[in-house]
Amino acid sequence: MKKKQQDIEIPFLLALIPLVTMIAIMAVTIILFEGSPHIPLAAGSVVAAFIAWRLGYKWKTIEQGAYKGIRLALPAVLIIIVVGMIIASWIGGGVIATMIYYGLRIITPSLFLVTICLICGVVAFAIGSSWSTMGTIGVAGMGIGMSMGIAPAMVSGGGYFGCLFWR
Repeated sequence: MKKKQQDIEIPFLLALIPLVTMIAIMAVTIILFEGSPHIPLAAGSVVAAFIAWRLGYKWKTIEQGAYKGIRLALPAVLIIIVVGMIIASWIGGGVIATMIYYGLRIITPSLFLVTICLICGVVAFAIGSSWSTMGTIGVAGMGIGMSMGIAPAMVSGGGYFGCLFWR
């Protein structure tokens, strides 16, 4: 009697093959060829689908699993698209430049990290999105901090900590 597809277990070491393949191809693509990670991600998916097929999964089941993964990731992709549109409109409209100008005039360097942490926290709490906050307020904060000679890692860390702390 043939096993049902729900009963087929993929051994752990066999399940690692697509991940290891993707990491290896990605390392070669990015380090040696300075390419984008899209091909390695697709290659990892192809290897995973091949392994599932060889273990007895039907193509329809593999395809449904891929669709389910895409459906789960879609809200995050849409948020990233909207954040990108907000950032582009703010940069195009001069909002970021205005924030940098007034930030340099109002905020003192000694209080900058505390200030950016609080501002990002309040904005993230108000709108409910740390990605949007860092993509807008964080960009302006990065410009202000770098103009003040503050390390970019400290500025981004302070801003992101504010987003996470208040959210």
